[in-house]
Amino acid sequence: MSGRGSNMLSIIKTCRAFEWPIEVLGVIADKKCEATVNAEKMGVRNKVVNKEDYKPVEFQYRLSESIKEVNPDLIVLAGFMAILKEQFFHDLFHIMVNIHPSLLPKFPGLNTHKRALESKETVHGASVHSVRGPIDSGPIICQGKLNIRSNDNPESLGIRVLKIEHMIFPMAVGAVLSGKVRLVDDKWTISNHLNDSWYKADFKESYDFSDCGFSS
Repeated sequence: MSGRGSNMLSIIKTCRAFEWPIEVLGVIADKKCEATVNAEKMGVRNKVVNKEDYKPVEFQYRLSESIKEVNPDLIVLAGFMAILKEQFFHDLFHIMVNIHPSLLPKFPGLNTHKRALESKETVHGASVHSVRGPIDSGPIICQGKLNIRSNDNPESLGIRVLKIEHMIFPMAVGAVLSGKVRLVDDKWTISNHLNDSWYKADFKESYDFSDCGFSS
């Protein structure tokens, strides 16, 4: 985490509201930020590995060790702004997902809403994808879309896209951990076989996937 942690909160609240068999084991931030405060309020273990305190290689090592302490089934980059080396992604690719505020492969990197407006796009949105180098690449799990309005500016568009992020990110996390989507031949595809712990979760009925953009 690097900021407010609004996507983190949406994941925690959604999992708890629908009683999905998911537990957020920990939140790791690269600096002191609002996200760790929010995690504390939600009763979630949290830790700061400040990137300013270490050289890049040492930072990645300490971050990796902190992740191993938690031992998660899935690593979720929910507003983590530190740039990591490709080896880090390579080691953890199969269990790491990120959300990005554009319809990838369009507009990787920063200032996506401004760039979408400058490019006269008519549709914009957000993408959840597996993480690998280069930045904001990797197989796309799902996308959420909206129409750009004539009076939109980067700020108003960002607010609307964030609402989409809060909808699709919990869905994607649930889909991956439940086995609803699986990575096959470097592509996320829908599976009809849920993992054992999810059969009692009524997953299909608890969230609508019809507009989520999963591959089939």
